[in-house]
Amino acid sequence: MPDLPFRALYDASPDMIFLHANDGSLVEVNENALRNYGYTREEMLTRTVAELSGKSYTQAEIQQRVARALAGDDLDFNWTARRKDGSEFPVEVRLRRFSSGAGSRGASLLAVVRDISELRFATTVLKREQDLSSAVLDTIGSVVVVLNRSGKIVSFNQTAQNISGYSGKEALGRRVWDFLLADDQREGVEDVFTRLTAGDFPSKYENDWVTRDGGSRRIAWSNSALLDDEGRVEYVIATGIDITEQRQAERDLARVETEWNKAIEFFADPIFLVGLDDRVIRANLAFFSMIGKTPAQVIGHDISAIMYPDGEAVPCHVCAARRERKDVDIILEEDHPDNPVGRPIEVTLRVIRDARSEPVGILMGIRDLTRQRQIEEELRQHRDHLEELVQQRTAALESVNRELESFSYSVSHDLRAPLRSIDGFSHALLEDYNEVLDETGLGYLQRVRRSSQRMGQLIDDLLQLSRVGRDAMECKLVDLSKMANSVVRLLREGDSEREMDVYIQDDMETCGDSRLLRLLLENLLGNAWKFTSPRKIGKISFGVTERDGRQEFFVRDNGVGFDMKYADKLFGPFQRLHSDTDFAGTGIGLATVYRIVKRHEGDIRAASEPDKGATFYFSFGLRACEAASGS
Repeated sequence: MPDLPFRALYDASPDMIFLHANDGSLVEVNENALRNYGYTREEMLTRTVAELSGKSYTQAEIQQRVARALAGDDLDFNWTARRKDGSEFPVEVRLRRFSSGAGSRGASLLAVVRDISELRFATTVLKREQDLSSAVLDTIGSVVVVLNRSGKIVSFNQTAQNISGYSGKEALGRRVWDFLLADDQREGVEDVFTRLTAGDFPSKYENDWVTRDGGSRRIAWSNSALLDDEGRVEYVIATGIDITEQRQAERDLARVETEWNKAIEFFADPIFLVGLDDRVIRANLAFFSMIGKTPAQVIGHDISAIMYPDGEAVPCHVCAARRERKDVDIILEEDHPDNPVGRPIEVTLRVIRDARSEPVGILMGIRDLTRQRQIEEELRQHRDHLEELVQQRTAALESVNRELESFSYSVSHDLRAPLRSIDGFSHALLEDYNEVLDETGLGYLQRVRRSSQRMGQLIDDLLQLSRVGRDAMECKLVDLSKMANSVVRLLREGDSEREMDVYIQDDMETCGDSRLLRLLLENLLGNAWKFTSPRKIGKISFGVTERDGRQEFFVRDNGVGFDMKYADKLFGPFQRLHSDTDFAGTGIGLATVYRIVKRHEGDIRAASEPDKGATFYFSFGLRACEAASGS
């Protein structure tokens, strides 16, 4: 191309220059193009555009771009070029059409090609570094906000987004004080930013962010800056830590300490807190008063030096438990070598542990037992006096029992003899002088006999009632079902003409005195037998149910019943709800039953309606049998 002007400039260009004819063939190239592609001039001028382009481009795509440039379009685009050795490299292409003139050798299309391999590599490296920096900022747990000189956000890391609730896109380009601060803090933050851009960097400060959902987060900040070439602040880098929970914890701790101090002052006993280094952290006024020292002489001082100024006893059990971090309760009498106060005391030691069960301190309390010892001595004296009184009362009771036994003997022998005489002679008169006496006389004799017999029965019942409360109990397991069947069998033998329907539940057992329990069944079943006599078919049931978690036995009949308004008289001696003419009896039976139940520490109750039968429910406690048997 010697006829072209500015040939030297053409060959010296750092870009690759290609001249193409209208058909796309090469007319001329500069030296730089030859060096980059690796062809000689003769080889290069015979290459097509497709041969100089990356293999991924189609012929149609190449022809379309050339046609557009020949039509007058100025084209600038990135392209991939291919060297002689087949290697490819990125280029930037500028296509321009120009008019053919003298010396152009028929060229009408100018292509200026620039190798951008280094630029692309630098761009890639820069992007990787930017991505790495962004990833690091998003990974750290601190808030990182980068502001430009005008205060607008240019970087807003992931932690900042998580805390504020605003995405990076929403935050970029905005000023912090325009959307993240409360009205009363905006002016102060703007003032801080003004000082920062002037080069005055506060080491630390705090403010509150208003989050997207209306919440508040306390942030502690530290700042640095990026300076431009002239030393001016170009960017402010603010790094913050969310201390909301920390500040809340500090407030909670202060509140707890206040409440703790109030709480320990509430106790009259000395209480103090010791650290793991054996130094006193806190103590209440009772502790200061006990040892006779001021807070300044105690707080921060070694507890052993305070409690044992002449040295610890060997061994010192309280000291060992404290150093071994053991929970203990130790009673020290006034002469015990571990006792630092000379009075009987109880020392309580509790190890305070954190969430990981690691010891963090020791809470100790001292309780003065002087008054307790005085009370114990008074109680001992009262107990001794009470035992003396019990012995006196026991002796008196034994004397009364002997008198009762003597009275029972008198009743049993001295009173029975005249009654037997009255009944015997009355019977003899009825037999021997039956024809002599008129009807009135015979009636008088019969009434005398009935009264003497009733008096004898009454004496027997009274003696039986007295023995129920006086005789010693012999407790064992009793088969009530078997016992009840035996009682009913005797009742049937004594009144065989009656038609009776009797049901006795199987396998009913209880613990008690068999003699007393038989007497109880004889009375209850006997009463049921007696009060069902007006019925054509008498019905009696003996069974067991459960009430309040324990067995409750019952005897039920279809007899004449009674009015429940008189139920409070049922279990008293000589209390009768029916006349002697209707139903014979002394009124002692249910009183005997009541005493038997109470001796077994049980309960008894009744349910009835007139002419609708009656049910007696009774239960037994075990303690009476345990006391009687010693088990």
